[in-house]
Amino acid sequence: MKAPAFGIAFFLSLFAAAQTAPNKYWVQFTDKNDSPYAVEQPLAFLSEAALERRERFGIAVTPEDLPVNPQYIDAVLALGDIEYFHQSRWFNAITIKTLNPDRIAEIEALPFVAQTRSVEARRPDATSLPVERSGGFEAIDSSRYGLAYTQIARLNGHHLHAAGYTGQGMRIAVMDAGFNNVDELAAFQRVRADNRLVQSVDFVSGGSFVAQGSNHGTAVLGCMAGELSGLYSGTAPDASYFLYRTEDAGSEFIIEEDNWIAAIEHADAAGIEIVNTSLGYSNYDDETQSHTPADMDGQTARISIAATKASERGMLLVTSAGNSGTSAWRIITAPADAQGILTVGAVDSLGVHAPFSSYGPTADGRIKPDVVAQGRAAAVINQDGGVSRSNGTSFSAPITCGLVACLRQAHPNAPVDDVLEAIRASASLYTAPNDSMGYGIPDFWLAHLILRSSDPAGENSALLYPNPASDRVYVEWRTEQSAEERAEYALRDRNGKLLAAGYLHGLDGKVLGNFTVPDGLENGLYLVELRWGEQLAVERLIVNH
Repeated sequence: MKAPAFGIAFFLSLFAAAQTAPNKYWVQFTDKNDSPYAVEQPLAFLSEAALERRERFGIAVTPEDLPVNPQYIDAVLALGDIEYFHQSRWFNAITIKTLNPDRIAEIEALPFVAQTRSVEARRPDATSLPVERSGGFEAIDSSRYGLAYTQIARLNGHHLHAAGYTGQGMRIAVMDAGFNNVDELAAFQRVRADNRLVQSVDFVSGGSFVAQGSNHGTAVLGCMAGELSGLYSGTAPDASYFLYRTEDAGSEFIIEEDNWIAAIEHADAAGIEIVNTSLGYSNYDDETQSHTPADMDGQTARISIAATKASERGMLLVTSAGNSGTSAWRIITAPADAQGILTVGAVDSLGVHAPFSSYGPTADGRIKPDVVAQGRAAAVINQDGGVSRSNGTSFSAPITCGLVACLRQAHPNAPVDDVLEAIRASASLYTAPNDSMGYGIPDFWLAHLILRSSDPAGENSALLYPNPASDRVYVEWRTEQSAEERAEYALRDRNGKLLAAGYLHGLDGKVLGNFTVPDGLENGLYLVELRWGEQLAVERLIVNH
């Protein structure tokens, strides 16, 4: 069953028990032979923005990126009584619908079809599910955030905003069950007026109207894009958004993973940088489609494999860990187990783990969740356009995702892995991660400083060793010659508090020296500032006694 997007009530089945025969299928092809598409002509299937993103990170276009051979699709549809839904370039497959079971045998007999699989059995009278509710810087104007201040300030996101990083120019795809009333609510008036709701696609029912289906996506989008003067602000108020409806809130079938795959490939082709997924999958209405805990290894569920493929193509993916912490399943759900993405669990306003937040690790032993943010009594935009409190990792994920977009705005050329590692390294439990909170609560201002200090284009990087350190730290900084005879160092904590300072020797474009870690310093991540004349370098130091 999916990780609830809006609290424990998400687990309740609100539709009739009668079930018809399966009528939607995944059709896997054997190859892409004789395709009219070629990797040498990528503009036929990828946008200029997608190619620019790949060029920036040195990511090649490969045969895996080619669309499904249209001749294969036409041959399947020519059998009759078949409705085409969408395709997956990366998996070389399509999703179809047919009420005639004889067609499946005919499809499987085609020489270029590897296999078919049932992905949905419809139940009648599906009912949309409601959102569950419960009732060293310049001065920051906290009034702009209203009820969202605590959940943003706990991540030091307000400092990123104060520095001018509010998501401008970033394109965020939101995968969800529907976005009721986003075309009307005042909380989204500015993003509409600025034409920053760029595109919407309904991968469930077809078409482009997604302001329907569920209130859940409305609340998720609000965590990033919502604005009500003096009452509320999201974490990426100036970003642009692509809204994808991939989840059918009235049923549970594996076709929802296929919808998601089609959407992520659409996002890839559109050149989108950031993706939020406040959905998760484990058990299905048809038990033969269900996953097992052993499947949560990042390499079994198709949706998780696709998430990793998207990451490998330069996209930053953020997903909710799931709300199974108090259920028999208990652990994270797909695609939260994927490699190369940021999985977010939930805490309350005091930073205490929310009991419903799913646990790690992955089946292959990786730390999950990666980080946590407020998801218990989180402030969200409701379907009436007001602000209310709601529970779920579905909200801790977009609160985090908006700040990931702000961080990407500040560091557009940083590789995906570097961005993710900076976020983990900034978190409160980085040196002692656990299965409930992962690496802990991230500090996005510190993550910004980490990325700034390790910018490969920068010339002022310094070497600290050993790192991690327990006692003495040696410094080597190769930089430009300075007229000053001595360089200065300052050791600070994550809040900028000065812990130690002193001098190092500088000569012939090199600074050398060492200093001692102060007694009693707790294990964790610290910053070392180095200054020689007008030159400045900032490096991270991990203390681990």
